[in-house]
Amino acid sequence: MSQNQSEYVPPAEDLLAAEYVLGTLVGEEREAFKQRMHRDTVIREGVQQWESQLGQLAEAVPEVSPPAQAWGAIEERLGWREAVPAVGFWASLRLWQGVSAVSTAAVAVLMLLLVNTSPLKPEMLYLVQDQGKTEWIVNASYQQGRVAMQAVNPPSLPQEEVCKLWIKSEDGTVHPIGILPHEGEVTFSIEALRNQLLSVDAELMVTVERRDRAENLPPVGNMVSQGKWIHL
Repeated sequence: MSQNQSEYVPPAEDLLAAEYVLGTLVGEEREAFKQRMHRDTVIREGVQQWESQLGQLAEAVPEVSPPAQAWGAIEERLGWREAVPAVGFWASLRLWQGVSAVSTAAVAVLMLLLVNTSPLKPEMLYLVQDQGKTEWIVNASYQQGRVAMQAVNPPSLPQEEVCKLWIKSEDGTVHPIGILPHEGEVTFSIEALRNQLLSVDAELMVTVERRDRAENLPPVGNMVSQGKWIHL
């Protein structure tokens, strides 16, 4: 999202606007957002900016014709004609690989555009998600030796609990990074440990911990997210 926008759009609203334009916001959530968009000029301008940015990306992608069997598969799914017997495991695998590739491409576009709002020039990214909703964006710059944690749509927790980010280096050591913010963005310097924490083998974890638990103690709470860096 461009920084010269006349009004500030909170990250959660900006994400919804991007999902609305991408078409990944569906059902009741899409209808509710559409109603808010009609009433709120700032949200409407945000949607228009996403349409402009994503439209340029779409124009840069060459047109690809769908496979000949695509319409037949849709008709079968709708019950308009009898299903053709499956032709085996590998055909099914190729179908799901295609669906996965489309979904991954949409998410990748969304992530790359969202991190433009960060003061860092990130080279790697991690999304903290729950049931398909992005709660935080974690991005990092190896050159700057910093990690940024940006709140998008954080969950509601009891007052005494927080979500905490950890990075497990290749040697198995778990390093506390910090408490994930409930709004805005927080950055941490990891310059002394960037080789370990920003490597391809590093593992990111988010756990729910007691707020008063000492920072240097290892995680003991429930793990709510786990994965690796996505290198941009």
